[in-house]
Amino acid sequence: MKRFLSLAAAAVMASAFAAKAADFQPGIIYDLGGKFDKSFNEGVYNGAEEFKKEFNVDYRGFEIANDSQREQAMRNFARRGVDPILAVGFSQAAAVEKVAKEFPKVRTAERPEELRGDFVSMNKIIGHDISQVPADIYLQTHSTNPLLRSDTISEALRKFAQSDGYDSLFSVNRFQTRLYSADGTPINHDPADLIRTQDLEPVFEENSCLYVFTAESFAAAGGRRIGVRPMMYETDRIESIAIDDEFTFGLAELLSRYAHEKGPRP
Repeated sequence: MKRFLSLAAAAVMASAFAAKAADFQPGIIYDLGGKFDKSFNEGVYNGAEEFKKEFNVDYRGFEIANDSQREQAMRNFARRGVDPILAVGFSQAAAVEKVAKEFPKVRTAERPEELRGDFVSMNKIIGHDISQVPADIYLQTHSTNPLLRSDTISEALRKFAQSDGYDSLFSVNRFQTRLYSADGTPINHDPADLIRTQDLEPVFEENSCLYVFTAESFAAAGGRRIGVRPMMYETDRIESIAIDDEFTFGLAELLSRYAHEKGPRP
C-alpha cells in the first residue's frame, strides 16, 4: 500500500523506515525552487542523501518546473510503485488530495487544514504524525538547523537507546555566563562575588536541533515531545546554529564555509 506524505518540511519525522529499509522504494517530489534552494527542499534533500548513505537505500527524486507537474509526478511515482512518496511543502497539499483519490488503495498521510500554518503548536502536529505512522522511536529535526551532522543524530539515537531511566531526549547548548532576568535580577550568579564565568553553574538552552521520543513518552507528558524524564544532549555550538532571520542565515552560511574549509571533524 503506497503512502503519500505531504511534508511541511519545517520538521521531518523519521520513524520505522530505517528498520524496514528493504520494504520500500521512497521518492521525493520537491517543491518549486528545487533541491538546492537553500531552504526546505534542500533540507529534505540533504536528509535523503544521508539516509541513502547510512542505509544503502536509493530513492527517486523529481524537481518540478511548474505547478502542473506536481500531479504528473505523483501519478508517475504511484504507477511505478514508489513507496512512500514524499511531497515537500504545504503548496503540494491540493495535488496530494486530488491524486490520492485516483489511487484508492493508496493510504494518504496528509496534515489536516487546522494543523497548517506558522503558529500551530508543533506538539499538535507531532501528535497527528504519531497517530498516522506507528513506530518504536520518533526523531524530529528542523531544516532550520542546516549544520547538524548525521553523526550527531546517530550518536544521540545511540545514547538514547542505551540509556536507563530516560523516556526522551532533546538537544541543548551549554552556557556558563552571567545571566539576568528582564528586570535586571541576576539569574545564575551573585554580583557581589564575581567568580570566573567558567566556574559558574552551567545553564542549558533548548536549541531545537533534535528530539527523540516515543509514543508512550509523548502521551505520558500530556502530548509533549519532551517527556517527563528527558535526557539533555549537548550539541556542538556550530551545529546548533538556527536560521531565524537574515542575519542568522548569513552566519550559518559563513560557518558552513568555515567547516568545509577546515574539513571533517573527528
